[in-house]
Formats: sequence, C-alpha cells, structure tokens
Amino acid sequence: VFYNDEDDLFKKLRKLVLGESKALPVQTLRNINAHLDWQKRITRFDELFDSIKKLIR
Repeated sequence: VFYNDEDDLFKKLRKLVLGESKALPVQTLRNINAHLDWQKRITRFDELFDSIKKLIR
C-alpha cells in the first residue's frame, strides 16, 4: 500500500478493509521494488566501498 501521508494511508486501508479496492498483486509489488534487491545491488556497493578504501589508504 503506497500512500502520501497518514490521512491517505487511512483512506486506502479503509477501502481495502471494506472491499472497495483491491491490493496490488504480489508480483506487481515485487516488480516495483526489484531495483532495491540487495543481490542486484551488492556488486555496485562492493565497487564503491573498494574505491573509498583506496582513497583512505
């Protein structure tokens, strides 16, 4: 459930509970957040940490 503020969250949750709206499908939610997957990001973070380490030495 994505929301802008507390009031928006309440309205969206109310609609879900009352059956006035449906939650996004699980796969859609996974796709939305796929770019945050640590397994996909770890190589880039390793490169960044290695470059910082070289600067400190």
